Amino acid sequence: MHLIATINNPRAAQAFVDYMQLKSIEVKLKPIESNSLEPGSEMSIELWVDEACYQQSVSEWMHFSQNPQDKKYLDASWQRNSADNPLTYRSGGKSLTKSWFSQGGWVTHGMVALCVIVFVLSFFFNIFIMLVFPAQGIFGSVEVWRWFTPALYHFGLLHIVFNLLWWRMLAGLLEKHFSPSLLILFTLFAAVISNFAQFVVSGHNQFGGLSGVVYALMGFCWLYGRLKPEQSVKLADPLFVFGLIWLVMGYTKVLLWSNIANTAHLSGLLAGLAFAVVIARKPA
Repeated sequence: MHLIATINNPRAAQAFVDYMQLKSIEVKLKPIESNSLEPGSEMSIELWVDEACYQQSVSEWMHFSQNPQDKKYLDASWQRNSADNPLTYRSGGKSLTKSWFSQGGWVTHGMVALCVIVFVLSFFFNIFIMLVFPAQGIFGSVEVWRWFTPALYHFGLLHIVFNLLWWRMLAGLLEKHFSPSLLILFTLFAAVISNFAQFVVSGHNQFGGLSGVVYALMGFCWLYGRLKPEQSVKLADPLFVFGLIWLVMGYTKVLLWSNIANTAHLSGLLAGLAFAVVIARKPA
């Protein structure tokens, strides 16, 4: 099966499926919870088709997306009047707990739990010394876990809350759209790049936090959404601009606290942008 497109309009998706059914092409609908940060988004629908019909289906989708109100699509829905419609049009009433856990998978929530555990333990033990980036740098230490583990340590309540809220929204989006393994790879890549860059520029290893990875996620979601606008992975421009403003404020030192890992933020952002280009160019 091949993915044709992702659409956040269930009724339009069903109209396309009905039209393709009249052409003897079966298009499968896969409803997914949309974690997109675009205002007003609720649910996304993935359209899948067999490989033999893929090219024709893509061509038909291009025509449909240009004029979904064409009479032939409306007629197709009337003719089929399908009773096996897998979509439900919901009022949106979900419990807070269900809503929280629906936005992401085990990697997303596992990272949240891990960071919270480390934060709590830091009040009782000097756990930072176990997680800190190696003083010799990447190439001078065999303790390879230290290349990543500074991302788990946070220095205050505001620090961890800010990072984990962004992580849950953006990492959950990647995990649900792609896979847990890709999110793990992305997180390791972004953490090592941002930690190493911060160490090289600052000359010390007294830094920590998930913000380098968060900035990488922001860069990835924003650019991937522009390169692949038909997909559900995207970040609204105002939120991306907010991240950039916060980054600039860190460099200009107008914030009330010091010792911000600005290099980790910037390098993480650049790493996320680069990752988005690679994934967007990957054949479907």
